[in-house]
Amino acid sequence: SETDRLINFYESLSDKFPKNDTVKEKLIEVYIIAGRYDNAKTLIASSVPKGIFDLLLGDIEMLTGNSDNALTIWESTLEKNKSDHSLLFEAAERFNKYGYFEKAISLYEQSYEQAPSPKELDSVYARAFLFTNLGRKDEAISMWNLIIKSLSNDYGINDGECVDWAKREIANLSL
Repeated sequence: SETDRLINFYESLSDKFPKNDTVKEKLIEVYIIAGRYDNAKTLIASSVPKGIFDLLLGDIEMLTGNSDNALTIWESTLEKNKSDHSLLFEAAERFNKYGYFEKAISLYEQSYEQAPSPKELDSVYARAFLFTNLGRKDEAISMWNLIIKSLSNDYGINDGECVDWAKREIANLSL
């Protein structure tokens, strides 16, 4: 299967580059997709501690029905990595996926605040979509306006599809 091919690919890369954390992260992710949780846990345990590995360990707990353990792991990871905007975003994605929407919103906001300039907008887009899905139109509009402002201030983009898309979303939400 495709998953087996990916596992073979990342295992061979991991053997070739044993200190490459990005390869390890991808291999752990594929192990999790394949349901090979013991392999993922073994690789995490043998790796240098890293926040993303802790989040992945929480993923395993969630997928095996241990939601309380997952939440504890994720919260502990966040406590240790308060200023890592990428990790905050990854954690927000997990909380969003499992229906902890207020926590996700807070983490997306923290991720944006912690990000260096020019600001990455993934967390703002995520909040815009989440607010829309929750029926919180005013807050969604606020996020789309922030996107337009950030595109202008951080990237010098004042027109084109990125801006037009945000304006269309605002118009749709204003109906």
